Formats: sequence, C-alpha cells, structure tokens
Amino acid sequence: MSNKDIANQKGRPGFNWVSFIFGVVVGGIAVFITLALFIGISVYSALYSFENLAPTHEELDARVEVSVGTDGCTLVRSEVEGSSLMSNLTWVVIDTSGEQVLGRNAMGEYEYTYYRPGEYYVHLEASHEGEYVPISNEVIINCP
Repeated sequence: MSNKDIANQKGRPGFNWVSFIFGVVVGGIAVFITLALFIGISVYSALYSFENLAPTHEELDARVEVSVGTDGCTLVRSEVEGSSLMSNLTWVVIDTSGEQVLGRNAMGEYEYTYYRPGEYYVHLEASHEGEYVPISNEVIINCP
C-alpha cells in the first residue's frame, strides 16, 4: 500500500467502536425505559382500575319507607332503619321530564308537603361514602 492510499483511508469514515457501543447503550436504555413504563402502567391499571375505584353500596343497609298522604301531595317517611353509616338524608323531587326540582334536608323531618302543582316522583337519598345514594322507595305525588 502506498502513502497515497494510506492518506486517502484516513479521510474516509470507517467503523468507529466508540460510536457503536454508545448507540447500543443508549438503545438499550431506551428499550428498558419503554418496557418499564409499559409494565408499570399495566400493573397500575390492573390494581387501580375504574371498577375497583367505583364505590359499591352492597353493604349499605339503610332503608326508609316513603308514602303519600291523603291529599296526594304530602310525603310521609318512616324512621331510617339499618346500621350503615350515612348522613344528609334528603328529599329528592323529580319532575316528569326527569329534572330534579328539589333537594331538601329530611333529617328530623318526617312529613313534607311539596308546594308546586303537578305530578312529581319523590324518593329519599343519603350521603354514603361520599356519594348520594337512594335509600327509599319512589312514590308519585299529584299536587293540586
């Protein structure tokens, strides 16, 4: 090989071990991070799926019976029965279009007469585990 050939080889790019090893290490780290994220997200979603976070009210045993008075507009409720922890007992009045028109505290109130004329659906709800849950039967009132 002549000096001229050696000079031409120095100017040409050749195989560089440092660049190769650097590329393999960086690529390996990227693959490792991607796999770790995929496994972490999979485990997190399996442990904390929306189904597991949704409150269940199977243990809620509080019940109240609601009835309609003889005038068709007065509501009468029984005492709350059951051992479940609950709070904020509320009269819920819904009009015929499905819109809630009243949410009224029913703690200590065993009778309530709704004031607007028309037909309405009424039940009682209580706060349990941070969510309002129906705890009574639903009745229909017809207020003159």
